[in-house]
Amino acid sequence: MRVVDDRAGHPNVPAGDGGDAEAFRRHKQEQIRLGLKLTPAERLRWLEDTVEEMRELQRQARSSRP
Repeated sequence: MRVVDDRAGHPNVPAGDGGDAEAFRRHKQEQIRLGLKLTPAERLRWLEDTVEEMRELQRQARSSRP
């Protein structure tokens, strides 16, 4: 189950960094709504999956260092 919005344009970039503050606000609200629809067990599963994805990205980054 993936909660993150992967739309092109990445609306989760904060204003001041080339992002759109209104798009960031809408994205944040949508993420909150999606999270509230999940049961505690589903939220825990989402967190575990997300942490594992981040660890895999970290492993890849470390293995590609010179």
